Amino acid sequence: MPKKNLYVKEKDLKVFDTAEMVGGDSLSNIVIDALNLYIKEKKIKDEGFDKITINTGQKEGDTLKIRKVYFYGKFLSGFEYVDDEDVYYNISIYRTIKDKILIYKHISFIGKRKDIYEYFIYDNLELAKEHNYISQEAYDEAIRALENETMIYLDV
Repeated sequence: MPKKNLYVKEKDLKVFDTAEMVGGDSLSNIVIDALNLYIKEKKIKDEGFDKITINTGQKEGDTLKIRKVYFYGKFLSGFEYVDDEDVYYNISIYRTIKDKILIYKHISFIGKRKDIYEYFIYDNLELAKEHNYISQEAYDEAIRALENETMIYLDV
């Protein structure tokens, strides 16, 4: 079996010991897992994707039922509007690392102290537009953003 030597500073030995204790695996496997994660995250950044954190759930009065979720994606477009019933919508359109379209909505009921945070995932922008209200301007901007991408992520 091939060998690689790792040289560790005295001050960093505790990190290795803690990793073995927490990981419950061999140090070699832990290092490989960490390196694979490092490579994946480096590729993600190099290809222009960001770690995006969004809220999901709702807030009504003082009751908060919200969780944070995250994904890797690129912002394509967004818009906001207020409808006839004084409901405020803030909508963002993202391309995910798996080449899906994620629509993120923050809906706020003006004067009622109620907010809803939700997201939807679609195979393409056309399906997203069919199932959600997306302004023509935001849709066109998202199309331009998709067309101007110079890199394509291959999950192989």
